[in-house]
Amino acid sequence: MFGRRVITTFGLLGAEGGGGGLPTGNLELDVNPAIGAFQDSSSSVPCTNNTACYTLANQGTTFNFQQSSSSRRPQWFSSSAAQNNKPYLDFTEDFMLSQGGAPLGVMDGDDGSLYCVVKFDSGASTYDTIMDKNTDWDWDDGWRLAVNTSEDWVTNVGGGGQSENEIENEDTTTTQAEVYTLRFRSSTTPYINTSFSSWSIGNTETGTTTGFANKSTPFKHIMFGTSWNSSGTGASSFRWNGLVFRILGYNAFHDNATHDSIVATLKTEYGI
Repeated sequence: MFGRRVITTFGLLGAEGGGGGLPTGNLELDVNPAIGAFQDSSSSVPCTNNTACYTLANQGTTFNFQQSSSSRRPQWFSSSAAQNNKPYLDFTEDFMLSQGGAPLGVMDGDDGSLYCVVKFDSGASTYDTIMDKNTDWDWDDGWRLAVNTSEDWVTNVGGGGQSENEIENEDTTTTQAEVYTLRFRSSTTPYINTSFSSWSIGNTETGTTTGFANKSTPFKHIMFGTSWNSSGTGASSFRWNGLVFRILGYNAFHDNATHDSIVATLKTEYGI
């Protein structure tokens, strides 16, 4: 697939900004504000504390997320004391879009595993979306990471519409960042999501329908901070508010041991 980088051996991600212990096999999406955050489109002016981020380089495969509108760029901060002094992006009705041909084929298979280190702002609204790869806002042919009015962790994978193949983890709000995960595969258990916080060992919910089985994610750009609109031609109004410390995406369904190891590494790295 064009733009896909498949690594069949497992190694460690570099320590710069991210820490070791994370597998690189099948890693295609690595959103890390500690690396490759710039104030301009040509990636020549690095972000400094409390500046707007125009371009963020994906570290999994070679492409960028960008926002050309100055009023919709997330703010980049150099450090959060609550999360081991790690850099982060602060979204306030902001969003970014993947650029170029490479991201079209990223995370577009029947099997996948996603890991998010994020912190919600208060007042989340229904359908507010952290990251989305679909053809429109029906969210019925790809995957979506989001919150709802209770600030619960919500995911959609495939299915026939907004309410099908959706599962929620209740009461996930804390004062610090949390780790949220989504795994899906083309089998009788299509997807599983889990939330981990500083006070919880993990709240896991498993989907009970099979709408995603053998149904590939579309060859489509990735929205970051919102979802696609009804026609799939631009950003929707379902914009997320909160902090992003790390998002990882693997083109593989991780078993429990691999999943739990990655979560443990992220919790240690980000002080969760």
